[in-house]
Amino acid sequence: MSMTIQQQAEKSYKNKDYQKAADLYLQAALLPESEVLHAAEMKNNASVSFLLAHQPQQALDVVTGTSELFLQANDRKRSAMALGNQASALEALGRFSEAMPLYVQAAETLKELQEPELRSYVLKKISALQIKTGKQFEALGSMAAALDDAPTLSPKEKTLKKLTDWVSKLMRR
Repeated sequence: MSMTIQQQAEKSYKNKDYQKAADLYLQAALLPESEVLHAAEMKNNASVSFLLAHQPQQALDVVTGTSELFLQANDRKRSAMALGNQASALEALGRFSEAMPLYVQAAETLKELQEPELRSYVLKKISALQIKTGKQFEALGSMAAALDDAPTLSPKEKTLKKLTDWVSKLMRR
């Protein structure tokens, strides 16, 4: 039994052959029988793969517009994830001022949808971007919110949470 293009893409992704995965996901998106939302999902997968293959412009090109398709179908979760993917591509291109509002919009939507794990991931991205742009205090707040939302914390994150809580306490004095 032969694998579908999507299955080949998933296998390539698991094998960390991100360029091949991106190309295959894009092929799957462009198949004539692909539904609009399935094509948008495949484009998002291609975008992540392109980012991991260090091709941020291609990542941005394929993901742009997919959040709107998900939104039209009232799929706010995948719309928020697509916004996050678009923001990641913009960030990788050094277009920080364009990336930040997309991350914020994604985080707000994920909060409304009560998706703490996904929101935590986006908040960590916001925090990292705030550090890159010299906004350390905002980064501290974003990281604290991310750690509060995380369902589980690694040992490193537990230490970071203690530090952010301690700094927050000091700032309130």
